[in-house]
Amino acid sequence: MAEIKRVSDSYTISSPAIVFDGNVQVNGSNTVVDTITTTITDNTITINKGETGAGVSTLGPTAQIVIDRGSLPDVDLRWNETTGKWQLTTDGSTYLDIITGSGTVSAAGSPGQIQYNSGGVLGAEANLTYDDAANLLSVGNVSVGNGAIIANATNANLSLSANGTGSINISSVATIDHQGSTPSSVASKTKLYAATPGEGTSGIFFVNTVDQGEIASKKRAIAFGLIMR
Repeated sequence: MAEIKRVSDSYTISSPAIVFDGNVQVNGSNTVVDTITTTITDNTITINKGETGAGVSTLGPTAQIVIDRGSLPDVDLRWNETTGKWQLTTDGSTYLDIITGSGTVSAAGSPGQIQYNSGGVLGAEANLTYDDAANLLSVGNVSVGNGAIIANATNANLSLSANGTGSINISSVATIDHQGSTPSSVASKTKLYAATPGEGTSGIFFVNTVDQGEIASKKRAIAFGLIMR
């Protein structure tokens, strides 16, 4: 038979250890557990128990676990019913959404777009994408992957530029595909290209606004020098 014990003031039980053999229910508005180590066998902890509204609403739109940081602002992990997202804070006031990748929480951007930190939140850019099927990373009109750097736009240029007095170093053999026709000249530029070797036997040609032709190999240069004597 259930019994009720009432006292008119605070009641203290002092013992090296207290064991409750059965269910324990504590009714009140505030519960304080002052221990150094708390061990909980259960694998499920429920907060906001007894909610009667649609979602977290009776005591406010959020339910959270708070970390007391002493003289520094508290931080917490919370569920925000208003936005329908999990959130966390590292300063006690600014909450960032936790991207889950499923349900009602959507990642920034569209499929294939790479996400990045944009002022503390995730952003995405249509000109920064990754195609995992083709193994291609695209930045603007340039794709990188599969051992190649490709300009995607039709007839677009691709530039390699060093900074200031720096230089572009090629540490391996460079292969130049043969061109089917002579490229057009451009003011203030000299173009180098490869084609079927001609009289110069090098197969390396140049074109600028003044002249065009094949760069002579060493043997051909010697021969030409002898002929011109």
